[in-house]
Parts: sequence; structure tokens; C-alpha cells
Amino acid sequence: MSSLEQLENDPRPVRAAAALIERCQRLRKVPVGDLSPGDLRVLISQQIGLQHLVPLALGLLDKNPLLEAELYPGDLLGALFNVDTAYWNEHPDQQKQVWALKTRAKKME
Repeated sequence: MSSLEQLENDPRPVRAAAALIERCQRLRKVPVGDLSPGDLRVLISQQIGLQHLVPLALGLLDKNPLLEAELYPGDLLGALFNVDTAYWNEHPDQQKQVWALKTRAKKME
């Protein structure tokens, strides 16, 4: 079985990881109140600043659970579903909010 690199005859390194790292480093310097929904999605997806960013995301999603942060409707809510279990163990009320938002989002589809 061939790798994608072999199938595409393209041995170049993938630049996406480097770009993501650079974006996260840049976003860590932005005041939290100035972060866009897309910024929140990226940082939360990378498990960065959860203590500060999850509550902000929940506030945005309370207004619109299917908020399209950058990629597709509901992408910010989807990022919350990938938050580490350890965080939810410390914040069970926030986890309940996420599940309630999921229920609301399904009704909106």
C-alpha cells in the first residue's frame, strides 16, 4: 500500500501544521475580547486557553448554536465536542450547556 506522498509523487512537507502553530502563537497575543469566533474555534480545537475561551464560546453559541465560525455551520460547537475530558470533569455545568446546545442545534437543522 502506498502513502499519499508516494501516490501524489509529492515529497514536500505539509505546511498546514506550521501555519496552524503560527496562527495559535499569534492568537495567544490577541486580547481575549478581540478574538473572532474563528479564532476561538482554532484555539479551543488545540486545547489552548480553555478556562478562558470555552465560556466565551458558550456565550456566542447560546445566541446561535449553529454559528459558523470559519468552516461550516456549527463548527464552533463541534470544536467544543473535542475538548479534553479532563476539562469537562472540572466543568460539568459547562459540559451540560454544550449538550443542551447540541439539542437546540439539531432542532434548527
